[in-house]
Amino acid sequence: MQTTDYQTRKDLRKAVATLHWTLVQLIDFKLQNPERVGDSKKILFLLDDWLKNGTLVVKFPSLYALDKKKTCFLSDRWADGTFSWAWKRKPNNSQELLELNSIVDITRFVVSSNGSDTWRSRLTVDGSFRVCDIRALIDSKLTVPVNNLTVWLHLVPIKCISFVWRACMRRIPMAVALSKKGINLSSISCKMCFMGMDVADYILLDCPFAFESLGWIFNWCDIHVHRFISTSNFVNFAASWGNYPKKRGIFIAICYGFLWCMWKARNDIWFNIIKVNPSKLADNVISLVFSWFKYRGNFGNCR
Repeated sequence: MQTTDYQTRKDLRKAVATLHWTLVQLIDFKLQNPERVGDSKKILFLLDDWLKNGTLVVKFPSLYALDKKKTCFLSDRWADGTFSWAWKRKPNNSQELLELNSIVDITRFVVSSNGSDTWRSRLTVDGSFRVCDIRALIDSKLTVPVNNLTVWLHLVPIKCISFVWRACMRRIPMAVALSKKGINLSSISCKMCFMGMDVADYILLDCPFAFESLGWIFNWCDIHVHRFISTSNFVNFAASWGNYPKKRGIFIAICYGFLWCMWKARNDIWFNIIKVNPSKLADNVISLVFSWFKYRGNFGNCR
């Protein structure tokens, strides 16, 4: 048991370290700038932009290579207008001497103030630090932007909403996608019509079987049916349909139920060799959505 607990802690530390390194690679981790030099005990001499025109590591790479402690603070190297260096060896070539003279010139006019160093956030206009701004930056780097209005309704089970969201991004395991991963399949054609490829947008909306089923659903809702170019386009249509929020929520639930039932019908054909006709699938959608209203919310007239 002790060995297992140790291994678990070791794996957890490794995962945390991996996540930290990923964030460092994806995000410019210099999220703050020194706003005022105080006692110089919190500002990194070489790595922070305390001169407000670039870090010294970028401006003077030769001196950075010579420094013994590259993460030293400003107070370790500069105080009262004089430097206290810690070289591996003294600068001796022309480039190193040139950089040394330059760093002395640009730092001699820096004036420190009383009190601690103050910092300013790069993410906000007022310079204040907020967790929500960091979270927004991380999300912008780690998530894939999707141009759809996926609505997260309490009425619809989370597994169905997650499926719709993945379908809009074309991230559901269709035959074509699996074949690109090197998985051998007997066919990558749509098994409901054998006229197209087994891809998300075709299976869920463009297949003749799916379009006829959607016609039954839209006719039940008294809405004119038309072709949709993608699942994302279909979801956007549902999210912007009508002028009444309650009716729109009901229609969104019906559309999500349709996509979920189409996915189940596709899987029944692939794995259980069971095929239903479009009218039967429409009945399944109506029954499913009715059960959502009955057990997860208040039923209302969809017309």
